[in-house]
Amino acid sequence: MQTFGPIMPIMKFSTDEEVIKLANDSRFGLGCGVFSGSQRRAKEIASQIHCGNAAINDFATSYMCQSLPFGGVKDSGFGRFGGVEGLRDCCLVKSVVEDRWWPHIKTMIPKPIRYPVADNGFTFQESLVEALYGLSIWDRLRALVNVLKIMSEQNSSSTKRRSD
Repeated sequence: MQTFGPIMPIMKFSTDEEVIKLANDSRFGLGCGVFSGSQRRAKEIASQIHCGNAAINDFATSYMCQSLPFGGVKDSGFGRFGGVEGLRDCCLVKSVVEDRWWPHIKTMIPKPIRYPVADNGFTFQESLVEALYGLSIWDRLRALVNVLKIMSEQNSSSTKRRSD
């Protein structure tokens, strides 16, 4: 059973890794408060604790700010209330996809990732993502060249198979 507090357990520890392990060794994860003389250190520790809310050098203030989402993880994970995420918890999200072009033009799955997936399918997909979201223009261009190369190899191999 989860204690509903707020309570503030105080425990001795030797290393940051030890205190993170202690905090995460629970079925519950509603919130945490991390206190430290170093703001950076407290944020680093809080980022590794599995919980729904974290307060740095404070305790339970995340509940007082009603515009923030509030809720836990693990056995404390029953969704969120408060904030935009609280409203989203009351919604049913559904993705609907359809072709928006002319009735006879259908979206085509590129041959390298069409079933059965080609040997270079993973490389193709990885290059495609890099071409769209790469960090630099050069990364994107290099990936685009790789995508086009794989596509041309696929097209030439399927043309050879048809002529055989």
